Amino acid sequence: MTVVQFSSLNTCNISQCSNTSMWSTCLNPFCLLPVSPSISPGPFNVTATTGIRAVLSCETTGIPTPTVYKRLIADCTFRCRLLSSGSMVLLSPSNEDEGYFECTAVNDVGEERRVIEVKLQGIDFNILNNKTVKDDVTTVTAVKMSPVVLPCHVQGRPQPTVSWTKGGAKLGNRGGTYRRSDTGLYTCTAKNLAGRASHDMRLVIQGELRVPCHVMLCSTK
Repeated sequence: MTVVQFSSLNTCNISQCSNTSMWSTCLNPFCLLPVSPSISPGPFNVTATTGIRAVLSCETTGIPTPTVYKRLIADCTFRCRLLSSGSMVLLSPSNEDEGYFECTAVNDVGEERRVIEVKLQGIDFNILNNKTVKDDVTTVTAVKMSPVVLPCHVQGRPQPTVSWTKGGAKLGNRGGTYRRSDTGLYTCTAKNLAGRASHDMRLVIQGELRVPCHVMLCSTK
């Protein structure tokens, strides 16, 4: 029968054994046949949060131990770290890291590849209103003595929380009605684990420089 022996040079040699009784003397338990690389099951899509480390799984096995290469959409030398297991850590994900990463495991027997798509989650901040935008400030024009709504529509993962300020002073949560004695700058701010975003709205009244009877702050998610 054909078995494998472990030589002094730490390599595997094929030998001929005359019968099964010689198996124990012919086969060294530490002699391992070469095995082509394999990559353990893992996600092909990773959603990372801005600024929070993320792991791209590429756990590899094989004999001899595979060499792992990562082909990136851009050079991330200072933003990523390759682990001994073959997986990669994105230290502080940003927009530059969105796209496709390719993990390739190679040894003397063969190779295996996996492509992982990275998407970034954060605050997608939108203000929905008939508005004039100048210097990133939305101007909302209201009719004298009429109610006015300052809308603030936010989207993000995880779900953002929304707060309002006027002239730097914090206002209540959405849905409140306020009386103001003058026009001014209102700021809607959305925050989640990915970060924060804000937008300013300047309230202007047609006919005179004072706010209408009621100002409604409205934030929707």
